This record gives sequence, C-alpha cells and structure tokens, in this order.
Amino acid sequence: MNIFGKIKQKLFCSPDTSYSRRLAAQKLNNTHIRYAVERQDDGEKVIMRDGHLNIAPNGSELCLVCGVSCIFRADIDNLSMGELLSHDGVILEGFDLESQRDRKIVAYFKYYR
Repeated sequence: MNIFGKIKQKLFCSPDTSYSRRLAAQKLNNTHIRYAVERQDDGEKVIMRDGHLNIAPNGSELCLVCGVSCIFRADIDNLSMGELLSHDGVILEGFDLESQRDRKIVAYFKYYR
C-alpha cells in the first residue's frame, strides 16, 4: 500500500470497522494491567489485580488474564474498546465468551517508572 493509501485509511477509517478494532486490539496486546473492575447497575466490583491483556493465538479474541485464568474473553470484531480520558486504562464492552453474558470491564494500566 502506498503512502496516500495509509493516510486515507487513518483519516477516514471508522471506529466501528473490523480493521480499526483489530488495530486497537494490537495496541493493547501484552499490556500489563494493575487491576480491573466490572461496571454493573449497582456500582463497580474489582474482579482482578495484576494481570495482562493478550490477543489469543488464533488472533480473533482479546483476553484479560490474571495468573493462569482468563477473566474476560471476547471476539475482537464484536468488542467495543475505548481509552479512558486520563489514558490510565481502557473500557472493554462486549459479550464475554467465558461467562456467556454481556459485560463492561474497565482495566487500569500498570505503569513502570
């Protein structure tokens, strides 16, 4: 792809396309997570501490992992991802393949200083 094609893709790429979701997932791959909370109707609940976000080996799923257990696993093409305004974390919203229900997870990044 030439340089003009790349510029066109960046300028006119909708955030709801499969391509843009896969790019966002690539940026989150191997990200260390300080802790994650699940947003529910009655508030937030801490669901994990000290984990990481990974793309599954098949390349189609994003997994939130704590130790050896997968806390949240969703298909990238059906996952809504948005960075927090503070740039301290990301909101993941979609159908969880582990618990078989829709979930809204806020994962806060771990920073090494």
